[in-house]
Amino acid sequence: MSRGITGAIVKALRIKDLTCTVTDIDVEAPALRAIRVSCPELIDRHRPMAGEFLHCWLPMPGHPRRQVLRPYSITDIDYTAGEFTIRVLLHLPEGPGTAWATTVAAGDTFAAVYHGSRPFIIPTPLPEEYVLVADASGIPYVNALAPFLAETTPVKVWLLDFQPSDHAIPLADDDDRITVEWVGPTREALRTKAQAADWAGRYPVIVSESKLTRALRRYLLHNGLVSKEYIYVRPFWAVGHTPPVRRLVTV
Repeated sequence: MSRGITGAIVKALRIKDLTCTVTDIDVEAPALRAIRVSCPELIDRHRPMAGEFLHCWLPMPGHPRRQVLRPYSITDIDYTAGEFTIRVLLHLPEGPGTAWATTVAAGDTFAAVYHGSRPFIIPTPLPEEYVLVADASGIPYVNALAPFLAETTPVKVWLLDFQPSDHAIPLADDDDRITVEWVGPTREALRTKAQAADWAGRYPVIVSESKLTRALRRYLLHNGLVSKEYIYVRPFWAVGHTPPVRRLVTV
């Protein structure tokens, strides 16, 4: 297996591959696949928290010798069995994640790396309310985080309404302390929503498309609505972006 410069960087950082085995695949919605994975080494060695990232090496469609890294939220962790679930949002045009999730079968293995992930840290002071901003790609993260936060603090979720199929993705909103609102997926719609909100005592958690995430963060900070120490931002994807992190696989 040859990884070129990316492999050299990974080796220099002493990041080793984790071997993951697919144990089950569930169609949770037309555009969402839940992939159940066994990797006792990840669970035993790193003890990840729900919502942290696992970076998976997936083949490029049409180029089986070329792989790219794709990050997915670790959810539904069984620390005893060494299992967890990653959820893959399907989209067109088909990318590596979609191609893999629609063809993978129980018993298949794939390599992954656990590096650079960090658990969500409860802010100090505790907010009066959390405001989670996400799109369909961030729903697995929201579903992992929101019920945990709602144990002590109300949670408001703003979901960016990119397409009708997003509404079919299951949401962990059974708790009365979690409310969900759909928002237009544009800077203008987000800015209008933010202008109408009362940010006193609110803690924003923004996990969405890169440009929209940064635009909302910039708006909130520029207008003094929140401080840079009292906001959590994690871009999940970028429009038109092809990840440069790749490797070649020798067969």
